Amino acid sequence: MTTLFLSAHYDDEFGAWPLIAKARRDGEAMVFAYTAPPREPGLRARRLAETQAFLASLEVGPEALLTFETPAAFDGEMLDRALAAFEQIAGALDRSPPDRIVAVAWEGGHSDHDLTAAVALALAQRWALTEPVRQFPLYTGEGLPGPLFHGARILAGSGPTQSLTLSAAEWRDYAASVRHFPSQAGVWSTLWPLMFASFASGGYRTQELKPERIGKRPHTGPLLYERRGKARFDEVAAVAASLLAASRPAAAGAGDRRP
Repeated sequence: MTTLFLSAHYDDEFGAWPLIAKARRDGEAMVFAYTAPPREPGLRARRLAETQAFLASLEVGPEALLTFETPAAFDGEMLDRALAAFEQIAGALDRSPPDRIVAVAWEGGHSDHDLTAAVALALAQRWALTEPVRQFPLYTGEGLPGPLFHGARILAGSGPTQSLTLSAAEWRDYAASVRHFPSQAGVWSTLWPLMFASFASGGYRTQELKPERIGKRPHTGPLLYERRGKARFDEVAAVAASLLAASRPAAAGAGDRRP
């Protein structure tokens, strides 16, 4: 069993810590891919090193990361480059695709995240995966004004949740693992406490990412990226629809799964 963990940016995988830890305990193979790393080479290398340190703390080696010398898209570019990012990742994994995909959620927080969720569904369709795509939340602005947001909030409209129980030691290790992202300290100083406030009340939960959700607003009211003036939902929905339309069956040989 091989799981592809698909994120938009280096450090997004923090939201999947419990799933990564479980996959490691179960002896499963893992691949980590990113659709929109930083454009500037020095920052990209620094952020990648932080992600490698985070994964090393979970006993996942650097060979599990799928990286590209020239990424097809960069941070903030998924509206224009999502199809190119999809094709680059598909091309790298077509000959030996994963058995399942875990991805950042379709939640209206960051347009790069939502379009990465759409890429995950497009890849699952391309490879005819039987396992549903699972999505993990990071942040969303549901029901809040201006730049305010919730951390790791489960959206009721995304359907039933699946819980994963963590021991006290695992919660401690999860919370402490944020230390591996010093370049993003400003972001995590706000997001980290909001995420763990959500975990304190609802535990660690994920949801199935269903194709019919793509193209529908993640929640009622303005989305966080709309309120921040970063993108419009109709633009994101149009690109997401084009990704699903492009997810034709993979070429012969793509069904040769890794053991």
